[in-house]
Amino acid sequence: MKGVTLKRWRGQHILNDGNVLKKIVSAAAIQPTDTVVEIGAGTGNLTVLLARRARRVIAIEIDNDLIPILRERCKDYPNVEIIHDDARTFDHTNYELQTTNYFVVANIPYNITSLLIRKFLEADVVPSKMILLIQKEVALRICAQPPHMSLLAVAVQYYAHPRVLFSVGRTCFSPRPNVDSAVIEIMEIMGSGAIKLIAPDPIISIISDHVFFRVVHAGFAHKRKLLISNLAPVIPAKAGIQIVDIFSQLHIPPTARAQELSLDQWKALCAALSKTLTD
Repeated sequence: MKGVTLKRWRGQHILNDGNVLKKIVSAAAIQPTDTVVEIGAGTGNLTVLLARRARRVIAIEIDNDLIPILRERCKDYPNVEIIHDDARTFDHTNYELQTTNYFVVANIPYNITSLLIRKFLEADVVPSKMILLIQKEVALRICAQPPHMSLLAVAVQYYAHPRVLFSVGRTCFSPRPNVDSAVIEIMEIMGSGAIKLIAPDPIISIISDHVFFRVVHAGFAHKRKLLISNLAPVIPAKAGIQIVDIFSQLHIPPTARAQELSLDQWKALCAALSKTLTD
């Protein structure tokens, strides 16, 4: 990229390995009728491969210096729309994404990974699939299971089903990052406000996202503390509910910590507590 200096503070690491780029596009299983949103299109290495398969590619890039390179690289692909914008404030309603299924396929800047994933998972119109190249450690955290859950894992798995597809070495990038990378697939995305399957109380069939994450955030507030201690402050004093009794009913040990609960246990716990909590 002659004349262009990539900005590490923006998490810019251009993927140059042709084989890895092809594997990402193959994993997306793009059809000629599909629309793809690419975050951080950079110099267009991935963009042109997406354009050869998709009906429409919306390529978002924030960097002024990279926009001319991206436009030159994609000049032969009229199905590519280059959007000079910040993906963190991207508004899908401006691009009629509510009228079609769309994918998100991207090499996400590592410093805003969690924010961007949550943004699309919580959108009014969610993508049908996300194929993301992210930091390997974060990918493993997202896909973790008990006893290694995290707030990020619960948040992503609440909305969708993630899995790690394959690892990507540091030498595949320019400049070379200081961490390993991996490609993650996020499927079956339900989106914000969707009906959640909750057990064991059949009376409660819906939990608001706000209540769910209020409880989960409290649970992970202090990792070294017992979950029961972390949750005590969120229960109103007048509720007359003993958390110990709820744990017993749900077969959750009183010595459990937040990272030891499964997603189903978090849902059940929130269902049991939701009678005392409101939006």
